[in-house]
Amino acid sequence: MKFLANISSIISNRNLATLMTTAFISLMGMTVQRLIITWHIYTKTDNSIFNAGVATFLMLLPELIVGPYIGAYMEHLNKKKLAVKIQLYQAVVNFILVVAVSTLSLNSSNIYFIIFPLLFIHGMLNSAFVPTKNTLVTACADKEILGSALSLHSTINNLSRFMAPTVAVYIYTKFGIQSCFIFNTICHLLVAASIGTIRVMRHVPSESKVEILKMWKDVLLYYKTEKSLGLLMLSSYCMSLIVNGYSTFIPVLTKDLLSLDIESNGLFQQSLFCAAILAGMTMINFSSYKKFPMYIFTCMVIAGVMIICIPFQYNFYSMLPMIVIMSFCFTLLKNMNRVTQINQAPPELKARIITLEWLLTSSFAGPSNLIAAGVLNYLGPRNGFIFLGSLLIVFAVLLHGNYRKSSNFNSKVSLM
Repeated sequence: MKFLANISSIISNRNLATLMTTAFISLMGMTVQRLIITWHIYTKTDNSIFNAGVATFLMLLPELIVGPYIGAYMEHLNKKKLAVKIQLYQAVVNFILVVAVSTLSLNSSNIYFIIFPLLFIHGMLNSAFVPTKNTLVTACADKEILGSALSLHSTINNLSRFMAPTVAVYIYTKFGIQSCFIFNTICHLLVAASIGTIRVMRHVPSESKVEILKMWKDVLLYYKTEKSLGLLMLSSYCMSLIVNGYSTFIPVLTKDLLSLDIESNGLFQQSLFCAAILAGMTMINFSSYKKFPMYIFTCMVIAGVMIICIPFQYNFYSMLPMIVIMSFCFTLLKNMNRVTQINQAPPELKARIITLEWLLTSSFAGPSNLIAAGVLNYLGPRNGFIFLGSLLIVFAVLLHGNYRKSSNFNSKVSLM
């Protein structure tokens, strides 16, 4: 009942309600564009697996570049004005992409020197917008409803990702790839206009000097002391490095292994986000996290087995459960690692550890897709999946062995 009351408070707060709406619209447009550009490049170009992986890599790589810095400098910036400007800049880049894909052929020179740089610039802007938007949510929520606001924000993000493949497939099949970019451009303009209406406290720039290198040095020293927690963070990173390549390997298994079309590709993508929602709901049933390390390594092994089994399925309905279980284990592992790290971290390091966890899981989707593209292109789809799944299992065994040797995990603290 308290949660429902907090939701009512969020909805009645005009600023928060606006931000929740913009979160849905923004992520919907971005997911539609990313899904379609990967599929289009994969199906319409030579060296298709590698090109699709590079496209996703360039869209997500900026998160690794901008992420550590934008969070540190956030207090020096006017978040509302920054968010509006970023959305307008993204709309301009998207419009240029519309012109490019409408007038240029998808040959190697146009892809590498025009399309890819535009995707990178768009990704750079988005990597600055996401933490800015998240900080605005925190700034607009009262302390009493902050937890519920963040939970609702996460749920809306997953709901948007779940619905986006259906929207993407419909727009692409009915109107073409240009319409997908136009759709995202309209989303950017709507978000910019909406954020421009919210009211936040007058921005007062911070006078303190941001020492980014020192900030991250403190975190590294912390994990050098708390080796067991460092190994749990490393396990989440290893899982992300392999499983986060789904933007590349989902089109591969749809087209090459099953000879299906974009509608099936969209259904596979939806199953990933549906499993993510189920994993989030599963986390609610845990009352203690002292067994989380064991669950984390178990999730890695199960996901590895599913990846190995994927190329041996010969129809959509036998492959779908493998995709769902893999995604469920991946999301559950990320959530369990996040809860463990936050609850064990000292107060002065919590913000940086949350940022590091985001960088190691979400932001490494770019390198993950590049690795998936390289492996699948070099070994072929079937052997590539077997290699990736086996590698994940080896990581799980090695990390679990080292964890047991170095464990100083405080099991007395339970998750509230």
